[in-house]
Parts: sequence; C-alpha cells; structure tokens
Amino acid sequence: MDKSYILKGLSLLAAGAGIVLNMLNGFIDDKKMEQKIEEKVNEALSKREQEP
Repeated sequence: MDKSYILKGLSLLAAGAGIVLNMLNGFIDDKKMEQKIEEKVNEALSKREQEP
C-alpha cells in the first residue's frame, strides 16, 4: 500500500471528523441557548405571578 493513499485516507477521515464535531458543537450551542431562554421565561413568569 502506497503512503500517499494512507495520507489521503487519513486526511479525509480528519475532514469528516471535523465536520461532525462542528455540527455537534452547533447542536450543543443551540441546546444551551434554549435552556437559557427557558430559564429567563420561567423567571419572568414567576415574578409576574408574585406581583399583587
């Protein structure tokens, strides 16, 4: 097996892993933002219920 094929395969594998990790990072960021929004909404609703 030629070294160039091994290097090409490794580079494709690294590129694929980078794409997957980038997508996963975006998904995690979205979930964190949703959690923050939900916390703020719940906080605002609890303050509204406590008002006379």
